[in-house]
Amino acid sequence: MKVYKGLSLRMRFFITYIILLLLSVSIFGYITLSVSLNNLTEASQLNAYNIVKKNNQIIDVKLKQIHEGIFSFIADEEVYKTFADIKPINDYNINSMDIRISEVLNKYFAFSEDIYSAQLATSYYTFFSRANKRTSSKNFIPKDTLKITEIYKKASQEKGEILWIPTYDYATMFHIDYLDSSNLEYRHLFSVVQMLNETYFDGTDFLNFPKEVELPVLIINLQEDFFGKIFEENMSIEGSTYMIVNEEGQVVSHKNKEMLTKRMDSEWIQNSYANETGMDTIDYNGEKMLIVYDTTQVTHWMSIVMIPYDSLRQKIVPTLRNFVLGLGIALILVAIIISYCLSGMITNPMKKLSQAISKSGKGQFNTKVELSGSKEIRSLTHTFNEMNKNIQVLVIENFEKDIREKEAEILALNLQLDPHFMYNTLNLINLMLIENGQDEISELMENLSNMLKYTVKHKSGLVAFSEDMEFLVSYINIMQKRFEGNYCVEYFIDEDMYAYEVPKFLLQPFVENVFVHGFEGKSYQGKMIIRCFIEKDERVYMVEDNGVGIEKEKIEEILDESGTNIGITNIIKRINLNYGEGYGVEITSEVGTGTKVTVRLPLQKNKSMI
Repeated sequence: MKVYKGLSLRMRFFITYIILLLLSVSIFGYITLSVSLNNLTEASQLNAYNIVKKNNQIIDVKLKQIHEGIFSFIADEEVYKTFADIKPINDYNINSMDIRISEVLNKYFAFSEDIYSAQLATSYYTFFSRANKRTSSKNFIPKDTLKITEIYKKASQEKGEILWIPTYDYATMFHIDYLDSSNLEYRHLFSVVQMLNETYFDGTDFLNFPKEVELPVLIINLQEDFFGKIFEENMSIEGSTYMIVNEEGQVVSHKNKEMLTKRMDSEWIQNSYANETGMDTIDYNGEKMLIVYDTTQVTHWMSIVMIPYDSLRQKIVPTLRNFVLGLGIALILVAIIISYCLSGMITNPMKKLSQAISKSGKGQFNTKVELSGSKEIRSLTHTFNEMNKNIQVLVIENFEKDIREKEAEILALNLQLDPHFMYNTLNLINLMLIENGQDEISELMENLSNMLKYTVKHKSGLVAFSEDMEFLVSYINIMQKRFEGNYCVEYFIDEDMYAYEVPKFLLQPFVENVFVHGFEGKSYQGKMIIRCFIEKDERVYMVEDNGVGIEKEKIEEILDESGTNIGITNIIKRINLNYGEGYGVEITSEVGTGTKVTVRLPLQKNKSMI
């Protein structure tokens, strides 16, 4: 953290952008990978399901062709005539029948490469198609074994209906013990069988099977790999397993040949048969498997494909991961460039402003920064430029003020002798007046001398209230002499008030205004009362008179800082400067009755007076 705080602002912006970007890209990548993986997995599942559906459609098409061949064979008049014309009495008759039946079998079943053998079986002889040299007579049925097989029993029970026999062990089915250990190509077959009907209607007449002749059973055999070829051609997902099972769970076909003819009693197979078609997820031998299944229309057997989830995703995940990783790296590179440029756009104006501030700190207040960057930076730069401009003005003003003060000090030194000369002259005149018995004029001269000393003595804006009051009393004495004693003045001063400082000449302008304007044209004795007291946390200075009063408009003009009464305006300004806007002057008046001026100042003692 200390290292981070010590970096430049631009680098901190840059690092922050990169961290936020990495977090965003990581979260985005994770979500994208998860969502895409789920979508692609669902797509793969749907694709696998469609393949199973398509495979079943292919199987149904092929098996329907066999069904049609069976229907045609059963309905062929030549079969019934053969058994009626040539009864199987001796070997010669059987050989004759074999030739004719073989031709009919060839007619309807030689077209299909999927059929391993086509047989019309009886307990005394098996007629077979000779069109397929591969199967000719290898797939034989021993005499006297047909009727004890499950094939014959089921065909008899169905009474002329087509029946599909799931995959069986040929040696076991036909009780051929010496074939148990042999590796025959027809070791595992599944068959479609039908026992011929006793009566056949050719469209015009009924043909009856000879009563003394055994009803034969048509057996069409197919090798188990009939299904395997279809599924292995269309199902390319590594690790997948296919199987065909019937309603009892007997395995008709399986990728693992050891499972052939075995029975699977798993609950998921029963559930799949109940649903007929669909997808599901199961735990098979401790491994998570996706199963897709669909029921064929011809045999009503179920085609099932089992796909390990790992195999389903093993091709998707690397590709998708590489894509997301590549996209993330590209986004990061683009973002690095953008963040570097953006951080520069933010910090470069601030850098310029920082350099300008450094120059201003060295006294170069004429420095001006060009407006650039964001709205906030431009506003800050504008404020800095205005500040520099104002500082320049203040520097010039202070410089000029210093010059004027120096000039005033020099002038004051030059005139130092003049006040002493005036004081000495006034004292001399006052002594001469006393010697000649002019006491009244002497008093006026003394008051004038005190006023002159007070006026010249104090330079500060704030003075002791006692001194300011002494000046005011001298002024009032002179004014009373001027107006020949027509006015009386009463003083009510709280002793605590003398401990405070006040602006110089605090009450003089208001007292002067009473003498000059307040008593103008009055025929009765004029009276002025000066009250100074403390009220709560304020000092109150009050001047009251019984003069002619002031109109409201005139009061507003007097209190206006831009008014023509220089003395009162000056006092108001100095009060505001020293004590703030909360304090000042208040004038209330009633025309013909009198006026009251109230000055309020904060209760703040002068430390030098305590």
